[in-house]
Amino acid sequence: CVAWCPACIQQGKPCHEEWCHLLKTAIEDYKHEKSLGHQVTKYEPTSEKKYKSLPASIEILFEKEVAKLVSNKLPGYQESELRYLTFLYSCPLTVLYGGEQAGLADGQAIETATSLTIHLVGARIAEVRHLIGWEMIALRLPKLKNLNIVFIGDEVINGDFPQVFTLKSNQAQTDRPDLQGQYTFEPPCLYQDYVESPSYLPPDIVAALDCGFKWYPTWDKCIPKLMPRTGVPLVFTEFNLQDTKDNLAKVEKLVKNVEVVVPARRNPFCSRRPVRCSDQTGNYTKNSVIFSNDYICVVRTKE
Repeated sequence: CVAWCPACIQQGKPCHEEWCHLLKTAIEDYKHEKSLGHQVTKYEPTSEKKYKSLPASIEILFEKEVAKLVSNKLPGYQESELRYLTFLYSCPLTVLYGGEQAGLADGQAIETATSLTIHLVGARIAEVRHLIGWEMIALRLPKLKNLNIVFIGDEVINGDFPQVFTLKSNQAQTDRPDLQGQYTFEPPCLYQDYVESPSYLPPDIVAALDCGFKWYPTWDKCIPKLMPRTGVPLVFTEFNLQDTKDNLAKVEKLVKNVEVVVPARRNPFCSRRPVRCSDQTGNYTKNSVIFSNDYICVVRTKE
């Protein structure tokens, strides 16, 4: 918060009421991170023997697990660690949620799939920050044998990982010995170029997270390629509701026969960790905060 002179206090009151408590939370999370570190990095997702759909929200999924891992003796630390865990797992859980809502091509329910290829388009550090976290999708789908995650984009991290590799947690090696998880980092390129390349793998789900469709003209030629065949869901997220609606309008303008499965709305699997917005373009409110994958929309093409 800042100090206001009496003449300006009413002018600042709306912003204070909307943002200052979240900025305070962001400061507290930073203090806990620097002084205590993170206990929830020890969290290992459970391998489900029988399929269960995701609960109503990301907090419900994690709150009992965080209570086991983190002491509540220090005020605020347990809640801060819950927010951090949602931050780590928001991306894979958002994609899984979109797949549960929309299903796959040919009307297949995601829980019946034995193989799943997911394209992460416009991938950034957010999608690779907790790479092993993508395994959670497979651990919640007992019939799945092969999970392929493909990172594509002109800003994708290049050189930090092999182009193609397998990765499996100790938990998955024990509980799911038949599961194969493959990760592919395509050399930096636009998605429409990847689609025409020899390395192209047809996707079962396409995701563009915190995408900014409306802000970047480079998406225009890409968007029609994001739904390669009828029924393949496109999951996209954004930082606020109006931008999500505008992104949807752009998709509907560029692609024929779009079916909206999940309309633009708050994402129940967004990160709950507020981050101060550092945008310098004027696209977002000054001194506001953002949450990764805050709003979601899921679409597919129909016959």
